[in-house]
Amino acid sequence: MRVREIVGGSTAALLLASCAPSIETQIASAGAGEIPEKASFVFMSGPGTDNTVNVAARNLVADSLYLKNWKEEAPGTYAISVSVSVLPSSLDVHENDLEQGETNPIVTKRPKKNYILGSCTSELHRLDVKIFRVVDGERLYSGTASEYHCKARIMDTLPYLTNAAMADIGKLPAARTEKRKGVY
Repeated sequence: MRVREIVGGSTAALLLASCAPSIETQIASAGAGEIPEKASFVFMSGPGTDNTVNVAARNLVADSLYLKNWKEEAPGTYAISVSVSVLPSSLDVHENDLEQGETNPIVTKRPKKNYILGSCTSELHRLDVKIFRVVDGERLYSGTASEYHCKARIMDTLPYLTNAAMADIGKLPAARTEKRKGVY
């Protein structure tokens, strides 16, 4: 009987995991393509950016840059802007492209409401990273990653968003969707 209980419990857990929706990460990047092998950087900060979420996001971005042999020191050669957003999925969010002077919708797709075990209101988790050359203000790179979540907290999704937003640094501009199994 004990073996049947264990197997039955495992089966139920597997069924629930298979019902979990996949998470789609929308990624968009732009930049010059090549980055220096070594560089120094500083984070740009404005009012209200010293909260726990923004500090965690900056630390994750810094870790990503450390892996590329960049180091944080003032005065830096590059200035890094990091912003984190958590928005209700009912909002339409647009991004203004200053180079074209147009308002373009972001690449995020709203989630389908086909949850098997109930419903919930999803929210958009978004991370934007921009890297500027300090001398002339030219943008070297920008990366955006966004995902819709039903139950996840932004602190849980920041590592995924950071990896996605920083994945294309040093590459040509791209926009794509990546999927992974959801556990939230």
